[in-house]
Amino acid sequence: MNQKKFAGLLFLEAVFCLLLYGAPLSMAKIFTSSMAVPFEPIGLFLRYLSLSGNTGNIIALLLYAVTSLIPLLGLLIMVRKRKLLVEDLLLFVLSGLLFFILYWFINPGELHLHLGGSIPDAIGKTLAGGTFYSILCAYVVIRLLRSFFTAKKGDLHRHLTILLYALNIALIFVAFGSLFGGYITNLASLKSGNTDPDRQLFLSYVFLFFQYLLHALPYLLNVLVVFAAQELLGQMKENRHSDQVVAAAEKLSKIAAGSLILITALNGAFNLVQLIFAKSIRSINSVVPIPLFSIAFVLAAVILSQYIKENKQLQEDNDMFI
Repeated sequence: MNQKKFAGLLFLEAVFCLLLYGAPLSMAKIFTSSMAVPFEPIGLFLRYLSLSGNTGNIIALLLYAVTSLIPLLGLLIMVRKRKLLVEDLLLFVLSGLLFFILYWFINPGELHLHLGGSIPDAIGKTLAGGTFYSILCAYVVIRLLRSFFTAKKGDLHRHLTILLYALNIALIFVAFGSLFGGYITNLASLKSGNTDPDRQLFLSYVFLFFQYLLHALPYLLNVLVVFAAQELLGQMKENRHSDQVVAAAEKLSKIAAGSLILITALNGAFNLVQLIFAKSIRSINSVVPIPLFSIAFVLAAVILSQYIKENKQLQEDNDMFI
């Protein structure tokens, strides 16, 4: 996909996330937990059907059974194209788990009793949904690793391209979804916790907003890093010894290094300004990042850039010798 078109899709995703988490009826207010999606609405719908009468109860039971068997139905489709693999056993686990999870979300009281009666419903639903997603994640990761080790060169390029697209989608969701939702929650907490009309909260609101921006900035800058990585991957697919590959590798290392410098510098500046105005702020959040992973990534990008330069030079020397 063209990068400009994909950037447009990311922009639409960002707008959608802002509306979803910032609206009066946001996701956080509709659902008990993000891990409860989509189990909670499915459970509510099936419960409504089952209580609507005999016909509705039969339809609810059928939908309950079919929904719980989705992982196994997917496995039946896959085994027609390939042999059964060890990790496919996780699909049996997921299907069995779905029977229990959907039953608990249809009957929340049963989940409450299963957890001993002392754990809040929100935590219980988060635990149930999180267990399902953790097993699903394990299955997806194992399948991806298997496909990586058995793929040909062209397939590896395609897999990596898809992963980079997915990574950018996830980065935008974190920046404009979960982090923005946290900002809205913190804003509401600040308002409810400071009801004294004599207290001036404008400066606190400003700092709270900049806290959100500071937390979201690394994810937004990583979007640029991923775009640069996609450009490098595309050039390497065309001709890994071309000048365009060298330029793309240098661009990637510069963007990664510049992003790291900007993040650490702004974080230090924010902490300094926050310290100066601490007396007037009702919400203080001081973070001292130790970006070891980011430093390692920048170093890897620089080393990759050097290797690409050296390989291109060796290729040119070989061509001259021949």
